[in-house]
Amino acid sequence: MVKPGPSQPGNRPDGPGNARKIILLALGLVLAGTVFLLPQFVSQPWIAGAPEDLPPVPEASPTSVAPSTAAELTRFRQESQGVLAEIVAMRDRLEQSQVERWAAPEFSQALDLVQAGDERYSYGDYEASLEQFRLARDRLAEIEKLGQQKLADALAATAAAIESLNVGVAASSIDLARAIAPQDPEVQRLAPRVDTLEQVAAHIEAGDQA
Repeated sequence: MVKPGPSQPGNRPDGPGNARKIILLALGLVLAGTVFLLPQFVSQPWIAGAPEDLPPVPEASPTSVAPSTAAELTRFRQESQGVLAEIVAMRDRLEQSQVERWAAPEFSQALDLVQAGDERYSYGDYEASLEQFRLARDRLAEIEKLGQQKLADALAATAAAIESLNVGVAASSIDLARAIAPQDPEVQRLAPRVDTLEQVAAHIEAGDQA
């Protein structure tokens, strides 16, 4: 039986040396791929849009309302409030005078103007609201003058009806006068005479028949 002889040093495989060569070769290939291939994948910028394509920074702009315009709007607003205060006082006086009995259509039209002014005021259109309020104030002033004229006419009709013993006309006339101005001195003077006019007329008629 022949025993194998000892192996020669030149024929023994160098395991660790070959593995090291393989690793170095692989690293070299990876490095070469990184150098030659990576620029092709990153040739485009990572952030979409070039710097020149980005929106510019907005420049500072002046306020939308000039100071002179703001001052004018403030003046219109203050004047509107002042006229509206007059309107409220006039409206209250007319309502106390039972205006709907003797000037209902005119009073309704004036209130429509007030409402139109309120709407424009709510939108900040103070100039237009001031115009509407002024129109409404003028209409209400005309109604107040009309009320004074109707009061004078009613008092004159009452006095004439008392003299002629016309109870019906006297009663309706003094009733209107009382509605318009219950505290008027002439109304308070004639009202008691109207209240007793029917009795006075009956006595006079009875005396004539006697």
